[in-house]
Amino acid sequence: MHAAPSTETGAEKLDPKDPNYVRCRKIQVTGSLVKKERICRTNAEWARASEDAQKNAGDLIGRNRTGTNGQ
Repeated sequence: MHAAPSTETGAEKLDPKDPNYVRCRKIQVTGSLVKKERICRTNAEWARASEDAQKNAGDLIGRNRTGTNGQ
């Protein structure tokens, strides 16, 4: 019986800048001083999350400037 080939060998390695390359980050858990959670996403997913956060922050600032907070 032969072992299955590793996905980390040869031409199967992805460039770290590739949108499908998976990166893991340790994120501080809210309410804990020491606990961290490991989150793994592709570069494309990290970029999308960052864009969403920027958009939400911009929307919040815009609403506060105009005095329209949805009430």
